[in-house]
Amino acid sequence: ARFTGMLSVGILSYNTAAKLRKCLESLHAHLPDVPVLVLDNASTDDSCAMVTREFPGIRLCRSSENLFFARGCNRIAELCTTPYVLLMNADVFLGDASIMAIVKYMEENPNIIATSPLIRDGARLWHMASGIITPWRCIARDSIAGRVLRKTRWFRRVMFEDMPIDGIFIVPKITNSCCVIRRNEFIKAGGFSCGQILYWTEEEFAQRMMHLGYLQAVYGKAVVGHEHGSSTGTLPKSLIRAIHVRDRIHYMQRTYGFPAVLMVEGMLMLRFQIWKSIADYFHLIRHYREIKGFVSRIGSGVNRPLTGQ
Repeated sequence: ARFTGMLSVGILSYNTAAKLRKCLESLHAHLPDVPVLVLDNASTDDSCAMVTREFPGIRLCRSSENLFFARGCNRIAELCTTPYVLLMNADVFLGDASIMAIVKYMEENPNIIATSPLIRDGARLWHMASGIITPWRCIARDSIAGRVLRKTRWFRRVMFEDMPIDGIFIVPKITNSCCVIRRNEFIKAGGFSCGQILYWTEEEFAQRMMHLGYLQAVYGKAVVGHEHGSSTGTLPKSLIRAIHVRDRIHYMQRTYGFPAVLMVEGMLMLRFQIWKSIADYFHLIRHYREIKGFVSRIGSGVNRPLTGQ
C-alpha cells in the first residue's frame, strides 16, 4: 500500500471506446486509489464522451490531432507527476493488482528505467521481450530465408525464447504496449523517439537506454490482458502497412546505415507471397506525402529532451 502514491496510469487512446471502457473498469476494480490519465489522440468515435459520462473521476486530456504512439506516450509522461507511470494502450486491461509489485521491484533496482508485465494476448501467454532487432535478427525473424535461423539455438537465445514465462529477468527490449516507466529518468532520456510513428519504437528506445546505462526488465509475476491491434485496426490497412515499412526503413537507416536497409529490404522481398512485399512498397509510395506530414507534425527523428520536471 505504501507504493500506491508513487504510481499513476497513463492511457493512450484512439477510436477504441469499447476497449477503453474495459481498460478503465479493470483499473477501477484493481487500482482504485491510483490516479488515471487518458490522452485521447483525436478520436472520432465517442471515446471522450464515454470517459466523461462513465468515469468522471478520471483525468481526460484531448489532443486536437493524432500524436501517434511515441509522442503521445511522451506527452503522458509530461502530464503525470508521480515517480512511476504505467503506460497502457487502451486495449490492455488488468486482472489483478499485481502491477504494484513492479513498482516495488523498480524501487529496489534503481538502474531499471522500464519494466513490462506478462502479457495474455487471447489464448497466448508471453513476456514479449527479446534482444534488440538488428538487421540479421530482422531477416531471421521475418524472411523465408530466416526459417532455418529461427530454429537455431542462437535465435532462441537472442529472442529470449528459453526464459521462464513467469520469470523476473533483465532483457534488452520490452513491450511498450504496457510497461511501468521511471518517469523522471524517462523524461531526461528524451522519452520515445518521435521519428518512429507507430513501429520499432521499442528497438530505438532499447538502443538508446543501453547506451545511457539503463536496464529494462520483465516481471513475469504480474499479468495483464491485451487485445492486440485495436487502435491500428481503425486506420486504413494500406496506411498501416506503409507506416510499418517506413518505420522499419527509418530505424534501420538511422541505426545501422543505408547498406543495412538494402540488405533487410532485399531479403524481406524473398517470401512466397512476394506480391504482398511489392504491395507494401506501393502503399508506401501512395501514402508518402501523408506520412511525411505525420513526421513533420509529431517531430523529427532527433530525440529532444521533454519539458516535464
